[in-house]
Amino acid sequence: MTVKELREKLESISGDEFSVFIKKFGGTTESPESFVEAYCYNPEREKMERKLCYIFDIPTEDERRTSAAVQAGRGAKYAAIAAAISALISFGILLVAFVKK
Repeated sequence: MTVKELREKLESISGDEFSVFIKKFGGTTESPESFVEAYCYNPEREKMERKLCYIFDIPTEDERRTSAAVQAGRGAKYAAIAAAISALISFGILLVAFVKK
């Protein structure tokens, strides 16, 4: 979760929802801005990110990178399949041309 995403998420919730969020997350911050500041400078930011993403039901940065890598791998797989099909078609055309001679 980027700082921008966190700020936007916290700014979009009401004061009562922020209070509920703080109870779920833990801590003593008084405002969304102070929470964002604490997030920015926390040495255990990665742990905080996982907990925040769980609470807000969004993927972590690591999960996003993994998903992007999986999607890229799928794209490469389909490109390889298309290349193999193209090669088979070309071979078939050459074979037909050779047999007709």
